[in-house]
Order: sequence, then C-alpha cells, then structure tokens
Amino acid sequence: MLFFHRDRNRADLIAFIQNIHKFKDLFFVITMPRRREAEPAPVKGAEITIIAGSYSGRRAWKNDAKGTTAKMVYVIIDMGDGDELATRIKKNNIGPPPVSPSSYEEAVVQQIADVQYHLKKAAYHLAKCQIKDWDEACRLFMIMCLEAQMEQEELGPAAAYYNVQFNQNDMNI
Repeated sequence: MLFFHRDRNRADLIAFIQNIHKFKDLFFVITMPRRREAEPAPVKGAEITIIAGSYSGRRAWKNDAKGTTAKMVYVIIDMGDGDELATRIKKNNIGPPPVSPSSYEEAVVQQIADVQYHLKKAAYHLAKCQIKDWDEACRLFMIMCLEAQMEQEELGPAAAYYNVQFNQNDMNI
C-alpha cells in the first residue's frame, strides 16, 4: 500500500507512516534517476557551410557519430578559440560545402552567408509558386537586382559594401 486515496481512513495512513522504514528500498528505487546512455564521442565528417543562425559563417563539419532528423543535422562547430562545440542545427541553415569559386559572383555567394541564405530562401518561396517560365522569373529577378544596385550607388559615400576575396588566377579550370 503505497498511495492513499482520499477515502482511506486515517488509521491506515498512520499505520503506513509508522512502517515506512520497511519500504526504504522501494523508495530508493523510485527516486533513482534513470540512467542515460553515454553520448557518443563526436566524429568529424564532411565540412559544411553554415549560412544562418547563431553559428552563421563559422567553420563546421557533420557529426558522423549521430544521424540526422527530418529537420536537424548534428554538427561540430569550430568556435574560433580552439574549442569545438557538438550541437545540432536546422537543415535549411546549411549551404553547400566550401569549394574554390570559379567566378567573382560565386565567391560573393560563398563568402557572404546572408546573401547565400536569402537567395536560398527566395528559391524556396519561388519553388512554392509552381513557376512554369523560369526565363521570365530570372529576367524579373535581374531587373530587381539592377534596381537595387542603382539604389546602392545613389547612396554615394554612405553606401556599405562587402569585401569579397577572389583571385582570378586561382580559378579551377
């Protein structure tokens, strides 16, 4: 008799409390925390690019010691101070693995995580629209980019620019 219903009489409750020492092993088992299996040690897999979230722009690798879920990927992140953090991030925050860019435009997308993230986000939104004529969609996007470029130039000295590293001599041919 471990639990008392409100309809039990007071004598049963008093008897239980007086004999509680007989149940000490039972209480010990109940209060023991469940043992968790030890986390597997992180194993660096393929290098990835993080394009959004708290770790945007940091160097990272897939954690091969753990699998992936429907929306998450387990990763190992270089925190920059010699420490590495094993954690998980959303799949849509991951870009393609870093490669040597073959053009300045590709270098822009690779080096500026915000640009890569927003282009990927725009592509997802456009994919939801079931566009039939992609040439027209690309033409409209190019017009929007040219308008934004003119607005940026009109800012004059107040304009902010990204510093993109690209050496045409290092191109993969």
